[in-house]
Amino acid sequence: MVENIFQLISKNSKKYKNKDAIIFQNERISYKSLNKNVLNLSRALYSLGVRRNDKIGLVLHNSVEFIYIMLAAAEIGAATVPLSTTLPINMIISNFQSTNVNFIICWHTILSKIILDKKLKNLYKKRRISIGSKVNGCVCFEDLKNKKKLKQEYKNNLSLINKDYIISLTSGSTGKPKPIVFSQKTKLLRALSAKKLYKLSNRDIVIASTPLEHSLSQRLIFLPLVMGSTLVLLKNFSEINWINQVQKYKVTFSVLVASQTESIFKKNIVDLKKIKSLKTLVSTSAKLSKSFKDKAHLFKKCNFYECYGTSEIAFGTSLHLNKDIKKTKSVGKACADVSLKIIDNNNRLIKKDNVIGEIACKTPLIFSGYLNKIKETKDSFSKNYFKTGDLGYLDKDKYLYLVGRKKNMVIVGGVNVYAEDVEEKIKNIKSVKDCCVIGVDDKRFGEAIVALVIMKKGKKKDVIMLKKYCFDNLADFQQPLAYKFVSKFPRNVLGKILRKNLKNEYFKKNLSNKISALMRS
Repeated sequence: MVENIFQLISKNSKKYKNKDAIIFQNERISYKSLNKNVLNLSRALYSLGVRRNDKIGLVLHNSVEFIYIMLAAAEIGAATVPLSTTLPINMIISNFQSTNVNFIICWHTILSKIILDKKLKNLYKKRRISIGSKVNGCVCFEDLKNKKKLKQEYKNNLSLINKDYIISLTSGSTGKPKPIVFSQKTKLLRALSAKKLYKLSNRDIVIASTPLEHSLSQRLIFLPLVMGSTLVLLKNFSEINWINQVQKYKVTFSVLVASQTESIFKKNIVDLKKIKSLKTLVSTSAKLSKSFKDKAHLFKKCNFYECYGTSEIAFGTSLHLNKDIKKTKSVGKACADVSLKIIDNNNRLIKKDNVIGEIACKTPLIFSGYLNKIKETKDSFSKNYFKTGDLGYLDKDKYLYLVGRKKNMVIVGGVNVYAEDVEEKIKNIKSVKDCCVIGVDDKRFGEAIVALVIMKKGKKKDVIMLKKYCFDNLADFQQPLAYKFVSKFPRNVLGKILRKNLKNEYFKKNLSNKISALMRS
């Protein structure tokens, strides 16, 4: 096993010297340049005081600098704590403090706000690095990167592959953060697993379009660079920009979240002809709609896959949409070396087919644990199987069917109602753009279903129509007790609806009274 991830990339720099390693904003960075820039940065960070096991807080947009820092940290043996640039400043500070960050590297406008906080007056002194522009009292990244004479030579002969490397705070914007810890070994194994699963090589060109602070995009950083292929990095995502970049650089492989996949392939056929270089596309993070899955096999020149997974386990299942046409309601079968089982509320194995329970997974790609949360880490496992918090079932052929999140389940009069089932039906209404179902306290039923609905532009907000449709298409216990029309849903960086935020916004107090008011409206 190699000593660290960057060691592999450094070897590639000798093998593929002038080959494009990264393409970003029309800038091409060769493997030779990447190796030189990362080595220089790692030495500069070391001279600044960054040491093995230190934690570097990152708040940056998608950029080449982000990748340089991640690879330099791998070489030194430091851990990174990447956060979204969209988080409120107080949440950024809170997350840095809860993870014991030693150094911070931020976009200059964000850093300027962070250092105004009175709590941080003496914290991170001489350990603040700005990117994009100089900030008073902080080190400028450009000066650091271009530093030629170093007071202390950087050397590292220790194996760092099993050390903490990335700490991902997946729910930092919705409440209590869950600091998921990954080692370099886990990140490397995940990249190599994707290479094997999708039959990739150094001839492939990979595009990454989701925010780099998320585990999905980090996999798309390491995947091409350890293979010796080329990474095309987008600063931010739009359908047209993604299509144009795929066409321009002849991209062959990508992983997208489900909402991105569907929005791209709703484009007209003229746009889609531009992406004929694309050989394989993987959709993740949410279930694709049935209407999309039913059409996927028509794109004969591109292999479409849907995968199920979580940040903690990576990809757990894979479904080849072009071939498994009869199983498109599922999310596929377990990937190689992955074991899936369905368990009940008492962690007992459900042996019968087609019986809903919690999805549990055993995989060599598992995370290291939750930072400083020994009990929570232990409780998330049952006999070495990670309890995903997702509900689903296995059929007789061992295909996994995803029902929804356990925490999204609404218990109406003692009957389990899966929010996603109700949402899927309401979304079938032609005039409905989107729908989110939440459960709220109710004196009569214990919990009641409320459907929050976004109508398509120009369409009438018609409660009677919604009620009639649901009456005809849903069971009595699935019927929403109330409907509310909204203009948009709060979402995280991957486009997932923040249900807790919705619930807090609309039904924080006097829930029963508010439901009654909605029913009368």
